[in-house]
Amino acid sequence: MGSCKKGISMITEDNTNIYICCHKSIYDNVLNLKSKAYKILTPNDITVNNSELEVIKFTEQYDNRIYSEFSHLFHLAKRTDLKEYTGICHYRRYFNFKEDFKQIENTNFVITEPELSYNNILSYIDYHNAEDIISFTKFYTLLYKNDETMKNIWLNYCNSNICYTNNMIIIPTEEYKKLMNCVEYIITQYLNFIHLKTYDEWKEHVILNKEKYIKDYYPNNTITYNIRVPAYICERLISAIIYYYKTNVYKNYIEVSKIITEDKYNI
Repeated sequence: MGSCKKGISMITEDNTNIYICCHKSIYDNVLNLKSKAYKILTPNDITVNNSELEVIKFTEQYDNRIYSEFSHLFHLAKRTDLKEYTGICHYRRYFNFKEDFKQIENTNFVITEPELSYNNILSYIDYHNAEDIISFTKFYTLLYKNDETMKNIWLNYCNSNICYTNNMIIIPTEEYKKLMNCVEYIITQYLNFIHLKTYDEWKEHVILNKEKYIKDYYPNNTITYNIRVPAYICERLISAIIYYYKTNVYKNYIEVSKIITEDKYNI
């Protein structure tokens, strides 16, 4: 998975867009970045072939109440108007170079510095329902039982304490599309496998299993937070693939720290 084509140009402010994905139409705490490379995406920005019916179909399939910003990230991969490089970042987390692109020139792969936990799976369980990540791991290994590379991308993540959080990456656009199409395929197959595909199905599931989902602290003690299992699993998939890219594909990469704005939950 993934490839680093020889001869590809390096990242510049002119050939890159970094998309700040907000999961609500009304957002706050977005850093005021004046660079033309930055674009804010909200649910209102999703368009599919200029067709209202196709937009409705897409937003129903990838309801941002359970997919969060992945509704944007999947849609972004289907657009035909992207520049040579595509970057994504969280609406409360930013690359520390802000608008000074000179800091990331001469590279074609930018990620954030990894965060360390005692173990990635145990860290997930601290915040979410253990059964979800366990069932996903069983499904994933079955899905890729004949593909050692893909299977090990996830298993290596499970056995590691290195995590790349908040879906933050700048990568050649063609590789971005491959990455998101892969994650979209995996999560769609998984939800079909467990027969939980819609917002209503997840809401009912979480309510019926509150003792497994609800924690005693905010926002983990809310139904709204806990029904986003597809988004939480997708984020872990992105982290696993980023680590694979870093160690096996992109030798010319840069890791940068994050700027964190006011940590105000907007659930």
